[in-house]
Amino acid sequence: MRPHALILIASLALGCGDDGGDGAANEAALRAARCQPSNTTRSAVIARFGFVRPAMNNAAVAEGLNLDNRVSTSGDSLGCRQADFTSPTGEAGIDNQLARLLPVVDAMTGGAFDGAIQGAVNNGQLLVGISLEGIDDPQNDPCVTLAFTRVSGSPFVDSNMLLDKGQTYELQRDRPVTRVSAALRNGVVTAGPFLLPLPITVLDANFVLNLHQAQIRATLREDGSLEGVIGGGISVSEFSDQVRTLTISQTEMNTITGALRVFADLAPENGRCQQISAGIRFLAREAFLQP
Repeated sequence: MRPHALILIASLALGCGDDGGDGAANEAALRAARCQPSNTTRSAVIARFGFVRPAMNNAAVAEGLNLDNRVSTSGDSLGCRQADFTSPTGEAGIDNQLARLLPVVDAMTGGAFDGAIQGAVNNGQLLVGISLEGIDDPQNDPCVTLAFTRVSGSPFVDSNMLLDKGQTYELQRDRPVTRVSAALRNGVVTAGPFLLPLPITVLDANFVLNLHQAQIRATLREDGSLEGVIGGGISVSEFSDQVRTLTISQTEMNTITGALRVFADLAPENGRCQQISAGIRFLAREAFLQP
């Protein structure tokens, strides 16, 4: 598979747009009524992210989130007979079927997939800011806003080949921002479900793909970093359409689109699931985002 195809798949983790979703206006009004205003914001930029794979010693274990509030087995028609994972901490019902597809991608790319993702971050192609707005208490605050923004810059990396913390980036003001209601509890921020539009603008790829019913769970560290998991559903039809626009071989196209259909497990319709669940592990380091 060619490098731009790798980065296309990697880019699914990155993006921003209007949060949308039914009832967004009502939710905002309710939050405004019960939440006191605060001007405190903490910002970070994603320094490392990667699609989660099954555990090396147990193929039934993987990180992720329970996106459909179900514990599906291989006989569950609502999950299109795709058995959920169990998290490393024992949480059942983890939806992350893309993890089963990644070994196929690794075989096609000679194991270059993760390096392509990290390289795109380190060279500034895939820079995403995450801000927590309206913080009163960094440990427990039921009324904060989580914002995803595309940023630009020429980042420096440390000896671990990760973006240095404390760098300054510029907001890409021509890009929309995703804002969603969130909460902090014992230093863990949670948000969702919400619609996360994913703009893909790397090499010859230039389109928007949606991460449906997205959720996030991440720990806010004392140093301002965020570390956790983003989960959501990728539309099989949407992504398949975009794959066909790339300059990759027909065999590669067929392999990717066929595997997406096989492992789809969300949004069942007429006996077939329309989305495949994905789990993304990320680390975002404290940063300054300037207009």
